[in-house]
Amino acid sequence: MVDVVLALLAIIGLWLLVRALRRARRGAPARTAPPETVEKARKAAEALALRGAIFEVTGEDTIPGHTLRELGQVHCEHRNRNAAEAILKRRAAETHPEANVLIRFSGREYQQSFRAGTAPDGTPEYRTRTRTGWTATTCHAEPAIRAERLRAAWDTTRAIVDGSNVAFWEHGDKTPALAPVRAVVECLQSERVEPLVVFDASIGHRTIGRNLKKADLRHALGRMRCEIVPAGTVADRRIIELAHERAAVIVTNDLFRDHPDARPIPKRRGFCVGGVAELLPPRA
Repeated sequence: MVDVVLALLAIIGLWLLVRALRRARRGAPARTAPPETVEKARKAAEALALRGAIFEVTGEDTIPGHTLRELGQVHCEHRNRNAAEAILKRRAAETHPEANVLIRFSGREYQQSFRAGTAPDGTPEYRTRTRTGWTATTCHAEPAIRAERLRAAWDTTRAIVDGSNVAFWEHGDKTPALAPVRAVVECLQSERVEPLVVFDASIGHRTIGRNLKKADLRHALGRMRCEIVPAGTVADRRIIELAHERAAVIVTNDLFRDHPDARPIPKRRGFCVGGVAELLPPRA
């Protein structure tokens, strides 16, 4: 009888060891990318978070359907309107964490005098050049009708992961993979955040060349909650719906420009380098 118990204990111990080794193999590999590569990716994620915080820029005084609370003004100089808009978005988001729109966006040309050299007699020579200064008023906008106001308190211990977007974090727009999704899930779990991953229907063919099954997801992501939307369904809509239902943040680098109902939901931008993911704090 003792021999039987010892044999069972040995079998259980061996099973636990094998399970631990499998988990270790599935774990995130050590970061191998140079520090400068990691820092570059971090700065890109930070820039995206700032750009995504401003959902509209207008030259008007109002945003239809919203009430505005002015926060201050931002200024820059640039010859190109689009570049100036991008600069002001970043400056507004950096200066005012609550900012989500810019109004009264306008530019004005003026002549600037500058020293261009020295004349033969030793006196300075000056010339003029045309410059364009841009300005906008930074505001926080919220739906004007009380019934349309969305929840103000979001549960940062829950996250809806945009799996099809995160799949591109390691290799950019070229090659999606499930490894970055696993790295993001592990990053969230290490923060004690409960993730729910949502994929579009094509994710299997784009990553492993066939439809994804539950066994594939368990092998790639471990034991965690995930969902693949049916073919013909827009995954973004399901992600936004779940975020509202659970008051959860969304993990994505997508700006959701075509989905106004995603504006108030906090987003966590991030990146994956060397198999290890890093996420920024939530920001709407």
